[in-house]
Amino acid sequence: MNNKKLLLVDDDIEFSELLSTYLAGEGLEIVVAHDGNEAVAIAQTSVFDVCLLDVMMPKLDGIETLKQLRQTHPNLPVIMLTAKSEPIDRILGLELGADDYIAKPPEPRELLARIKAILRRASQTTTPVVESFEKDKIHWDKQKRIFYINQKPIDLTGIEYEILVVLAENPGAVVPKDTISMQAMHKKLPPFNRSLDVHISNIRKKIMDEDVEIKSVRGRGYQLSV
Repeated sequence: MNNKKLLLVDDDIEFSELLSTYLAGEGLEIVVAHDGNEAVAIAQTSVFDVCLLDVMMPKLDGIETLKQLRQTHPNLPVIMLTAKSEPIDRILGLELGADDYIAKPPEPRELLARIKAILRRASQTTTPVVESFEKDKIHWDKQKRIFYINQKPIDLTGIEYEILVVLAENPGAVVPKDTISMQAMHKKLPPFNRSLDVHISNIRKKIMDEDVEIKSVRGRGYQLSV
C-alpha cells in the first residue's frame, strides 16, 4: 500500500493519533482532519485514495461531510466509522454513497483488510488490459469501469459498479447474497447486515428508467432482469 494516501476525519485526537501511527506503519500516507469542514477544505486541494470518516463530529457531522465530499469527489472510496449501535447512520451513509462502514473503535487488522479491499478494487481502474462486455441492453467497460444501459452511462459508486457487474454476468439467474458480497465487496455478509440491500436499492434508483430491473428473490438473492 505504499504511496497510497488516506484522509482520516475524526474529532477524537487521541484515537486519530493511534490509528494514524498504525496505518502509517502499514505503508499508508495519512492526512488527518478533526472536523468535517476541515476535511472538505483539504479534499479540495489534495487527491486521496481512500477516506475514513467518523459519523459523530461537531460542526459538520460525518453524514453532512459525506454529502459535500460526494459533490466534488464522487469516486473517492469512503469507509464510515460509527460508534453507534443503531444501524440508521450506517444505512444513511451507504445511501449517500459510502462504500463501507466499520464499528468504532475498529479492530486494526479488520480495518486494514477493509482498506486493502477497497484500494484493490480502485486499482482496477488503472489496469492496462482493455476489456469490455456486452449482453442485451447492457455494456460495461472494464478498463474505464463505466456501466452502460441502453448506451447510457450509469453514475455508480465503486461498490455499486462491482455489484451490478456480478449480476450482469449472470443475467436472469438468481445470485445469492453471499456470492454478491464476496465477489463485489470481498467480504462475507454477516447475519442481519443490510449493507448489500442498501447498495441494491441505490442501484435500482439509478436504473429505474432504463427498463432493467433487479428483482429480490426471497430467501435466495437477487436477479437482474433485462
